[in-house]
Amino acid sequence: MQFIIIGLGTFGTTVAETLYGEGQQVLVLDVNREKIENIKKKVTQAMQIDVTDYEKLGELGLEGIDCALVNLGEPMEASMLATMFLKEIGVKDIIVKAISDEHGKLLRMLGATQILFPEKDMAIRLGKSLASPGIVDHISLSPDYCIVEVQSPEAFWHKTLGELNIRRVHGVDVIALKRRNNGEDRMIMIPSANDIIEESDNLLLLGETLKIEQLKKL
Repeated sequence: MQFIIIGLGTFGTTVAETLYGEGQQVLVLDVNREKIENIKKKVTQAMQIDVTDYEKLGELGLEGIDCALVNLGEPMEASMLATMFLKEIGVKDIIVKAISDEHGKLLRMLGATQILFPEKDMAIRLGKSLASPGIVDHISLSPDYCIVEVQSPEAFWHKTLGELNIRRVHGVDVIALKRRNNGEDRMIMIPSANDIIEESDNLLLLGETLKIEQLKKL
C-alpha cells in the first residue's frame, strides 16, 4: 500500500517509520527542513512542502495514495485545509489527528474518514486499566463494543477453550492468547478449542462492553 504522512511530530514520525519498517511505501511531507532531513533515510520519500498550498500539493500526484495521515497541531486551519485538499485530490482514506471535539467535527465535514485523539484515547485506556486491575488494555470500537486484554481468571486456569466455551457462557470471543515464556510474550492468534489456558496467559476478548464487564468480575 501507499501512505502519505503529513506532519512530522512524534506521532506522525512514529507511524511513518513503523509503516516503512513493515514494508509499505511511505511519503512524508513537512514544512520543517530539519525534520525532513532526519527522516528521509527511514521512509520511501520525504519532501519539504507547505501542505496548505493547494497548487504545490496537487503537483505531487497523490491520486494513487491509499491512505493519508494528517498530523498537524495548531493552528487548526492547517489540518483543515490539508484534509479538504486531500479530499479534492481523491485520496480515499484520510485519517486526521484532532485537538478538540469541535475540531474533529469540522474535519469530518471536510472529508476526514477517521478522527484521532491520541492523548484522549490513551488517557481513557489508562483510566480503564487503573480502575480495573485485571484489565491490561482496553480499546473501544464503538459505544457498545470493545477489545480488552485481561489477565486470565483463576477459574480458567488449566482448562481448554473448548471446556470453558467462553462464547456460549459469557457471550464474548477470545481472539488471541498472549503467553509469556522465558520472559518473552508470544501471541496465539485465533486459538483453537484445544488450547489450554495457563496461569500467566492474558486473553484478548472481543464483544459487547456490558458482557466483558460481567466476565471481568470473575
